Amino acid sequence: APSEDNAQLWVDKYKPKTIDEIIGNTGNCQKLAQWLRDWHKNLNQPSKDNFKAALISGPPGIGKTTAAYVVSKTAGFKVL
Repeated sequence: APSEDNAQLWVDKYKPKTIDEIIGNTGNCQKLAQWLRDWHKNLNQPSKDNFKAALISGPPGIGKTTAAYVVSKTAGFKVL
């Protein structure tokens, strides 16, 4: 019987699990992570530089979804 590890799709088995494992766009991932870490604090301090939401855009295949998942999970949020 195949183990659960062998039953996973390659893209799921080897996907990044931390920000350090993401290759490319690391600066943007770090910015997103910092914004998310400060989100609750900034929510209570209205300012023109504090945003309630983030919009991640770009061409297909550059890692937008992966970045969102990794950054969210790293910050302790449940991804819906």
